[in-house]
Amino acid sequence: LTLEVVAAKGLEAKDSGGTSDPYAVVQVSKEKRKTKVIKKDLNPEWAEKFELVVNDVNDSLKVAVWDKDLIGSDDLIGETMIPLESIVGQKVPQKWYTLYCDSRITGEIMLGLKLPKPEGYKSNEEIIQDVTPQDVTKEAEASLNQSNNSDSS
Repeated sequence: LTLEVVAAKGLEAKDSGGTSDPYAVVQVSKEKRKTKVIKKDLNPEWAEKFELVVNDVNDSLKVAVWDKDLIGSDDLIGETMIPLESIVGQKVPQKWYTLYCDSRITGEIMLGLKLPKPEGYKSNEEIIQDVTPQDVTKEAEASLNQSNNSDSS
């Protein structure tokens, strides 16, 4: 998975001065990457690229934006989950994704995503397209014939 963490906007302020010191953490399975911290900015621009190994296209990409704190633990600003199946085999140009924290919208993050199609992978749509209407009709007729034959005995 090639991933570009471009920017965020409208982030919720977590610090007493009305700002945040945001950084993003992206994760697929156990693979995790982190952007640099942008100090005192609710509309940070990172423009950082990452490569993550994907072993299962049924996984999700978890993206979380945190506020870096010098004292105590960092505060979660917001997060989002993107099912990898929704992007496999396509290049998703830069797109805004909504960030949530406790069911509240807490900002947006712009990501660029590219996940090549694995060898032999078929999406649900492709699997459905592979089943022709004739296949379905033949199966239905065979099933009807079996039930009709068992009725007559």
